[in-house]
Amino acid sequence: MENPFAPSVAFPADRLARKVAAGAEFVQTQFVFDLAAFGRWMAQVRDLGLDERCYILAGVGAIRSRRALDFIRDKIPGVDVPDDVYRRLSAVPAHQTAAEGARLAAETIAQVAQIPGVAGVHLLAAGNEQAIPAILDGAGQRRRRAGH
Repeated sequence: MENPFAPSVAFPADRLARKVAAGAEFVQTQFVFDLAAFGRWMAQVRDLGLDERCYILAGVGAIRSRRALDFIRDKIPGVDVPDDVYRRLSAVPAHQTAAEGARLAAETIAQVAQIPGVAGVHLLAAGNEQAIPAILDGAGQRRRRAGH
């Protein structure tokens, strides 16, 4: 696990450099909600050449409820939920939060896919796994059929 959003670290990619030096071949990040901050971290990763020595998987979460949103925002260390994301997910009626969370996840996947050095995503949709095909379609990622 890697935290691109560590507030107390001046150059967060240094943490990843130590992991790569110790033999890490891939890392998955905490949930990415702040794309600008993630992009800055990835620039540091590329500057150190770490993306050529380690696969970076961006953590993407499909938020399904306000309770889950509050838990992630308040209780999970290293996850930054910017105010605009929080307002967006809080603004929809409670019964539509999962759908809006899935749309946000699809948008996030599409955007992180454009960041050089990102090898893929780790999509977490706990309790809402049935939304994964629509999230991937919404992100512009084609699902592969078995045998194709």
